[in-house]
Amino acid sequence: MEPTIKITLKLGEPMAVEVSGVRGNSCQSLTKPLEKLGSVAILALKPEYFSQTVSSTQTITQSL
Repeated sequence: MEPTIKITLKLGEPMAVEVSGVRGNSCQSLTKPLEKLGSVAILALKPEYFSQTVSSTQTITQSL
């Protein structure tokens, strides 16, 4: 899934930003440039924010 950013602007209110299609806190790096435009409201952190991709590699050797 491609990352998407939904921005909602309402007069007199902070910018509401919703990020989809990313895991972990990488959404923050995507929205960081928007802070230069004005106040950004964090409505809620989605469950994807708290999930991270974990990879592990294990090598097992067996002697005969």
